[in-house]
Amino acid sequence: MYTGQRAQNVVEYGLLIATIVLVILLAVPSFSSQIQLWFQYLATRITTS
Repeated sequence: MYTGQRAQNVVEYGLLIATIVLVILLAVPSFSSQIQLWFQYLATRITTS
């Protein structure tokens, strides 16, 4: 098992990863409509070209 400083590093990295995942999960819904519009724009550009 981890002891001392190494255990602290493992916990800190775990919290850092959890924070990054949480930020991504919260950001995705706010960008989903913009991404959908962008794909629709690309689709019309491809079909009209």
